Amino acid sequence: GRLASQLGGSAIEISQGQYERAKDRLGDDYDTRLEQYVEVAGETDSEADDRTAETLQETRQDQQEFANATQDYQNTYEEYQTARERGNETAARQAARELEALSQRISTTNQSLGTRYEQLENQTSTETDGTQKAISNTTQTILAQQETVRTETLVETRLRVRTNGSAVSFTNPMRLTGQVTTANGTTVANETARVAIGNRTYQTRTNESGVFTVVYRPVSLPVNATNATIRYRPPVESPYLGATSTAQVNVTQVSPSLSATVTPTTGGYNDVLEVQVVATVDGHVVPSLPLEATLGSSSVSTLTTDQGEAVLTQRVPVAISPGQRSLRIEHTRDDIAISPASTTPAVTVTATTTNLSIASTARDSRVRLQGRLTTVDGQGVSGQRVVVSAGDTTRSVVTNRTGWYQVTILNVSESQVSDTSAVPVTARFDEAGTNLNSSRATTTVSLPRVVRESVDSSGIPLSSSQLLVGSLLAVLLLIGGVVWARREDSFNDPTSHTAESTTQPAESETTEVPQQWLDRAR
Repeated sequence: GRLASQLGGSAIEISQGQYERAKDRLGDDYDTRLEQYVEVAGETDSEADDRTAETLQETRQDQQEFANATQDYQNTYEEYQTARERGNETAARQAARELEALSQRISTTNQSLGTRYEQLENQTSTETDGTQKAISNTTQTILAQQETVRTETLVETRLRVRTNGSAVSFTNPMRLTGQVTTANGTTVANETARVAIGNRTYQTRTNESGVFTVVYRPVSLPVNATNATIRYRPPVESPYLGATSTAQVNVTQVSPSLSATVTPTTGGYNDVLEVQVVATVDGHVVPSLPLEATLGSSSVSTLTTDQGEAVLTQRVPVAISPGQRSLRIEHTRDDIAISPASTTPAVTVTATTTNLSIASTARDSRVRLQGRLTTVDGQGVSGQRVVVSAGDTTRSVVTNRTGWYQVTILNVSESQVSDTSAVPVTARFDEAGTNLNSSRATTTVSLPRVVRESVDSSGIPLSSSQLLVGSLLAVLLLIGGVVWARREDSFNDPTSHTAESTTQPAESETTEVPQQWLDRAR
C-alpha cells in the first residue's frame, strides 16, 4: 500500500511538472521498502508475492523513465519555442525532431505503465485508477502539444516501397525501391536520408522523383519474420518528418565463418588479451553481428562493424588454472538470419605469484587482523578466501574489490608464560582452481595476562573492564554487608539508641553476612 501510494504521488508530481520531486518519491525510501517486501516475500512458500515484487520494481523503473522523458520533452520544448521566437528555423527543426522522438518515447512508456498498473491491481487489489489517469492525462497533453509542433515546423511524409521478391538471405539480398512524398502527394526530391531496415542502416538520396534504392542483406532479421519494417529518416535539419512502410519477406538462414587472432597468446591473472575477429559469409563481410568472447568464467560481447570486424578485450580471470586453454569466440543466436558459429583460438595461462600481508591489534580478548592479497606488481586480488588464525582459533575471510581483508577474532587465549604473551598469528592463501600461487604471512600479537587467566564459571574470559567492575562491586557489597549487619544488630538491641551502641560487633558478626554476599558476587 505504501509503495503504491508513492507511485501515485510520483504520478501527480509529474503531472504538475515537479519532476525532481516525482523521482525523489521513487528513490531511497522506495528502495528500502521494496527491499523489505522482497525479503519477506522470499520467506513465503507462495510465488505470488515474488511476482508482485517484480511488478513493483518494473513499475518504478517505467515511471522513472516516464518522468525523465517528460522532463526532457518540456526542456526541449522551451528550446524549440526560443528558436522559433528568434527565427532560427534550423534550430527549431532540430528541436522539433527531438520532440517527435521524445513524444513517441513517452507514448510507449505510457502504454507500458498501463500494463504494469493493471498487473499491480490484479496482484494486490490495490486501486490505481487515479495514478493511471494522472499518467494518461500527462501523455495526452504532450501528444496534443506535439501535434501543434508538427504542424508548425515539420512536413509529414509518406513512404511506398516495392521489392524484387519476398525471398531473402544474406547471400540472396533483397533489392528495395522506395518513393517518398508529402501527405498531399508532392515528391520529396533530391533529399539525403537514411533508410533503416531492422538494425541495418543505409545512407541514400532521393532522385528528382523522390525515389531511392538500397540492397538489403539481412543479419538480425528473425528467421520467422514475414514482414520487414522500413524507416525513412531525414537529416535533423530537414523540414520533413520520417515515414515508415513494410515489405513481405521469407528469410533463409546462412552460416558465417569466424576468424580470430589473439594478442598476446600468453597471459596471467588479469592480463589483457586482445581478440580481433572477422565475420564473413561467402566472402562478404557480416556487419552488426553479435559476438561473445569467453575465457573461463569471464565473457565480453560486442557487434561487428560495417567491415565485419570486431575487437574484444578479454582479461584472464582468476578462476582458471594454468596451462593451455581455449578462448571461445562465438555467435550464439539461432533465431536470426545468420546462424550460430564459433572458433576457439588457444591461449596459455601462466601462474602468478602473490603477496599476502597481515597486521594485528589486540584489545582485551579481541584480536583484529587485517591485510591485503596482491600480485607481485601490487595489484589487489578480489573475491579470494584467506584463512587466518590467532592462537588456537581459525577463521576465513574473503578479500574485497581492492584485495583487502579484515576480521576480528574473539576470546583469543594463550598459556601463561609471563605477564604478557606473544600469540602467533598466521594468514594463508591457497585456493585450488585458480592461476594464483599460494602465499603466507605471519606475525604475533601480545595479550595481557589477566585476559588469559580470568574466566567466569562458564569458562568465558573476562575483560579488564569486567574485572574492575567486579572488584568494585565486591568492595561495595562488603561495605553494604557491614552496614546491614550493624543495622540489624541495632534493630534487635533495645539499647541501641544509647551511646554504648557504637561498640563494634563481634568478629563473627562482621564476616558472616559479607561472606554470603561475596559468594553471590562470585
